[in-house]
Amino acid sequence: MNDHSKYLQWKKSIPLVYDFFTHHNLQVPSPCVHWSSVLSKEEKHLSQIMCFSERGNTKNHIIISKVKVPSEYQSDLSRISQFNESKPSPHMETLGKIKAPRNTEVNRLRTFPTCKHLLLSKSDLSDLHIWDISDPSSPKDKDPVVLKGHEDGVCESSFAVDTCDSAMMVASGDQQGNVLIWDVQSLESGTDGKKALSPIQSLKGDNGHTDTVEAVKFQPKSSQELCSAGDDKSIRLWDLRAPEAPVASAFNENDNDFHCVDWSAFDLNSLLAGDSQGVVYLYDKRKACYRLFEPSELIYYVQFSAESKDCYIRSFSGHTAAVTCLEFNPLTPNYFASGGEDGCVVLWDTNKEQAMAVNGSTVDTNVELIFNHVGHRGSIQDLNWNPESPWCLATVSEDSSEGLGGGTIQIWRSSSLSRMTKDELSKEIELVCRDSKRVKTGPGP
Repeated sequence: MNDHSKYLQWKKSIPLVYDFFTHHNLQVPSPCVHWSSVLSKEEKHLSQIMCFSERGNTKNHIIISKVKVPSEYQSDLSRISQFNESKPSPHMETLGKIKAPRNTEVNRLRTFPTCKHLLLSKSDLSDLHIWDISDPSSPKDKDPVVLKGHEDGVCESSFAVDTCDSAMMVASGDQQGNVLIWDVQSLESGTDGKKALSPIQSLKGDNGHTDTVEAVKFQPKSSQELCSAGDDKSIRLWDLRAPEAPVASAFNENDNDFHCVDWSAFDLNSLLAGDSQGVVYLYDKRKACYRLFEPSELIYYVQFSAESKDCYIRSFSGHTAAVTCLEFNPLTPNYFASGGEDGCVVLWDTNKEQAMAVNGSTVDTNVELIFNHVGHRGSIQDLNWNPESPWCLATVSEDSSEGLGGGTIQIWRSSSLSRMTKDELSKEIELVCRDSKRVKTGPGP
């Protein structure tokens, strides 16, 4: 079966495996997508701001759109697979546009949890920019606040940026291995009159990154801790109270560059990282160990020991190309999503109760792939869980290499069946069969 036949087969299956799905065609590629503030919330749906960037040949923009997201079990399943790949989504409406600074490519967008009307952008320029989108239809794009500190020419193709959940702070990495920190607390009172801010700290020092920093992430409950990952094949943990050197480091056992990293808000000891060869790592700080989900369909459980031996656990299927983005589910513990250059977005459950004997002892594997979204036909550029609508994801791909035009944004929610245990699924099937018999035979006496 060729790729087109597989795609058509997937499209037919949408009503069976998705609770909600919509497809939005982009005339030019987009490297990022990010949910923002809620405009209105009703019983059957919510209206929400979603931002993404456009990477065109002449003019680049940040697009501010309104998305209508149905609540769970409220979609018309008979219609969600009836979409045209070359058309915009009926669920999305463009409200406003921001001209990208100096017409550069905007690689990542972030908001601040306490000030969602402020939008942070990171582009190929050395400066970062903060925009006021409190009026989405008329954003203030003339005088953004500029975050200075990176040297000219060291942020080319850089994606390393994050905003802190617990304070108005920004972290950004560059090609020289630096991680810069800004305190933007003053912007809570408004951006008027504030033109530029300088970093309060620079993290590198002894034993810091020696190559491009590809990703940074604040600890969700702390403004003083963060992690970074990069092309020097390392992950570094930092404490801003002792910035002279990282407090801990981990290196890629497969000698691959790291592309992305995330930190769980439910388990502060759990970190994720994805690398250039399609491997996803789940780190546990307490046990000083991690698991690998590899394209070769192997998972290893690695624990640092005197013998430094890796312990094989079991077969597992994941990405077949570089992991470009990953993110823990912000509303439900133990789940995360990863996207890759193979065009797949994979949902994982890290809390499945499974175990296997390894070297005479029992080791809990605790990981299972529960859903594989294959609706994109190009490399996944970014993904973002919706923080207001459970299990809803926005994913974006670049499709130009496939001869399909610019790109695609898809907003979707997998069926709740994909998240059920085998026992729960069996009971659900029994109920459906029982209800089906009642419909055919009529009510009993």
